[in-house]
Amino acid sequence: MRRGGRIVSVPVIIAVGVNSDGRREVLGMAIGTSES
Repeated sequence: MRRGGRIVSVPVIIAVGVNSDGRREVLGMAIGTSES
């Protein structure tokens, strides 16, 4: 992710589920804040 022209690391939470066909699907995604 770029912040103020710099590339910074951020935590990402990805929710994945399995549908009735047995295939994985991304249900949602959230980008968090990190503390230094």
